[in-house]
Amino acid sequence: MKQIKHYVGQTYTKFPAEFTQAVADLLYLLEPEAPQRPEDPCDVFTIDKEWKLDLKDYRVHAIEYPAFRSGLYNVVLGQCTDALQDKLKFHPNFESANQDGITLLRIITVILYLFDQACHQEDKMMMIKTAFYTFKQGNNMTAQQYYELFLGQVTVMNELGSSISNDATAFTIAEENN
Repeated sequence: MKQIKHYVGQTYTKFPAEFTQAVADLLYLLEPEAPQRPEDPCDVFTIDKEWKLDLKDYRVHAIEYPAFRSGLYNVVLGQCTDALQDKLKFHPNFESANQDGITLLRIITVILYLFDQACHQEDKMMMIKTAFYTFKQGNNMTAQQYYELFLGQVTVMNELGSSISNDATAFTIAEENN
């Protein structure tokens, strides 16, 4: 992820902070919303200055966001190995990720955490929850690295429709560690 953030920050000159944040955090990029035209037609200052500037900014966002998603999709997919591309093609959400690099990165994150395709869904969920509950910050791990890995695990669990709090799993892992 670090290399992708670096690439995005160097490549995209418009809104680099927003785009790198989308890659760095939860891999979401909210679409811009069109500004509402002021209701008072006599308020010339608001219409001429604020609303027109907001509208111009919205139009730039509306052009750049799809270009970013498409460009990121092509770069990320081009960097994937053949084996990962095969796994991506069989993922149920792959078609919806077409030309959307953010969605593609979310799918890759899920696939990388679910490396063993032979396991049943329950086994996969248990493996992910076990990794989550036993995850610790290593001696040579910075707080930033720990935070990024932690967010990655939370993202995967959310994508799979699992919740972090599951008493049965927590009690089982606690008993194993005693």
